[in-house]
Amino acid sequence: MKSLVNIHQMANILGLPVSWLYRRTCQGTMPHYKLGKYVRFDPDEVMAFVKKVEIA
Repeated sequence: MKSLVNIHQMANILGLPVSWLYRRTCQGTMPHYKLGKYVRFDPDEVMAFVKKVEIA
């Protein structure tokens, strides 16, 4: 099973503000999982997304 991280952990991994991540999840542009009121991220999916955006 993959290990999901919370928004604060993902922001720390990316070196970005939590508010930036919240904005992207609300816009639907950042891969994430909504578990009730909680937002979780798969770091591998997010890093693949970031690399894809860098290339484009």
